[in-house]
Amino acid sequence: MSNKELVYKLALFLNENNLKMSAKELADFLNRNGYETSYGTEYEGGRGIYRLIKSAHTWRQDEKDDQDGADAIALSFVNEAGEPAWAS
Repeated sequence: MSNKELVYKLALFLNENNLKMSAKELADFLNRNGYETSYGTEYEGGRGIYRLIKSAHTWRQDEKDDQDGADAIALSFVNEAGEPAWAS
């Protein structure tokens, strides 16, 4: 499963259960489960994880024409201030 697909599927679960996950928590989850950045390194919770969240959001919204999936991503992942992470 690709990184974007995992973010999407996790967002569906989180959204269905009215839960939130910070970008740092997502980075830890991906690292723990063997997912790496496009550079082959672990996520650190910085710019790379936000880029992945935005990429997953764009993938669902534009490439898959799936606004519900994009909304799930937008509502599920937050930055440290509790704001939508995809817009960070």
